[in-house]
Amino acid sequence: LPIYASPYKTTSSKLPKMTLEIQGSVLAKGTPEYEETRQKNFAVNAVLRSGSHPSIIALASSQDDVQTCIQYAIAEGITVSVRSGGHNWFGASLRDDTLLIDMANFKNLEIDAANKTAVAGPSVDGMTLNAKAAEHGLCFPAGHCPGVPVGGFLLGGGYGWFEEHFGIGAESVLGATIVTPDGAILDVDDETQPDWMWLLRGSASAFPGVVVSYRLRLHDLPPIIRNKSVFYPPSELEKVVGFLYSHRADGSMSTKIEAMAIVACTPPPLAQAIPSPKV
Repeated sequence: LPIYASPYKTTSSKLPKMTLEIQGSVLAKGTPEYEETRQKNFAVNAVLRSGSHPSIIALASSQDDVQTCIQYAIAEGITVSVRSGGHNWFGASLRDDTLLIDMANFKNLEIDAANKTAVAGPSVDGMTLNAKAAEHGLCFPAGHCPGVPVGGFLLGGGYGWFEEHFGIGAESVLGATIVTPDGAILDVDDETQPDWMWLLRGSASAFPGVVVSYRLRLHDLPPIIRNKSVFYPPSELEKVVGFLYSHRADGSMSTKIEAMAIVACTPPPLAQAIPSPKV
């Protein structure tokens, strides 16, 4: 199969013989826009390591473009990697001598309020999805960082807001349109393609295909959402974390409550300006 998504694994360095022609843009290594596109978003962390230079970056604009890219990779015998938004601390989509299919143009979003469902492209971020869903009194358990696209987020399981109440994001995936490693376009759901659905719900960067569209279940938007921050000194860490774990484990904490413990040190300039405790 041409698709291989394990981080840091690279292919041979042979140069493509064919020309990749798609409706979107094709950026070859060494062209002016290549480096800016390669480094965009959180991929900057991967740029600092070796082995992160695709031979070609294809900014696909349709599922036909994606299909063409896969067929090209088969013909050339090169590895394919996929990027929805690049929000990934080690840049899983960036490897040497690969064809990187960048899905940044796949921002289609449709809300079916009557059936409480949505159709979303892989580069639609959680903030955009929830803003649109909220117009209809609905929501989706998206990622904690508002700019995380649903593509990689859902393939990784979808751990984010409301997961204790609505389940992780992958549990709200009803189906998808994908391009398979042999270049076929499939519409998958639990009834027709249960194996593909199993992969869609947690295989992360090892997913052996390209998702071009998700079908998602939406949920009723809570009438009130409140947040509160409480600060404790480091000496209370064990007590605070123990409290959260024990009350979640025994069921005494409502699933409508989401608790997050963050351990951080006060930056030196601020620590000098404020009284203790330094949290």
